[in-house]
Amino acid sequence: MFSDEHGLEMAEHEHEGALPVFQFNSQDARLYGIEIDAHYKIDDKNRVKVFADKLNAELKNGGALPRIPSDKLGVKYEFAYEGFKTNMTVTRYTKQDDITAYETSTAGYTIVDASMQYDFSHQGIDFVGYLNLDNLTDELGFVHSSFIKDQAPLPGRNIKLGIRAYF
Repeated sequence: MFSDEHGLEMAEHEHEGALPVFQFNSQDARLYGIEIDAHYKIDDKNRVKVFADKLNAELKNGGALPRIPSDKLGVKYEFAYEGFKTNMTVTRYTKQDDITAYETSTAGYTIVDASMQYDFSHQGIDFVGYLNLDNLTDELGFVHSSFIKDQAPLPGRNIKLGIRAYF
């Protein structure tokens, strides 16, 4: 067991390739942040959304807290007409380098997603046909707050096509 310079403890693991074991001790900390989610309706069919969140978190002795998420800023455009809906979202996650002794920095990345759906009914059953296009630019991204971020990056470019029925 060892402590970093701020008193957070980590147990050393004697087996190479094994997952580390952590023991966290509570300490006084300051956490404050802001979250913004603003929508603007252009007209009956078009809407724009801007969103962001930022979290500052530190121990009262000045040290960093582990696994604090990256700051995020994004914009989403939505179009809807009758049963058809489509949207495109661009989200920027900033670099997270305010880390503890046993964490690694996480690079910033931008994710671009798009989706389309059509709502319809057939013989009294409601259906939704959809097409989701996720991570269109095939950006390599890591979720800083994940225990396995270095082993499990976000999915690359992917397409989902399907129909859901509600009955």
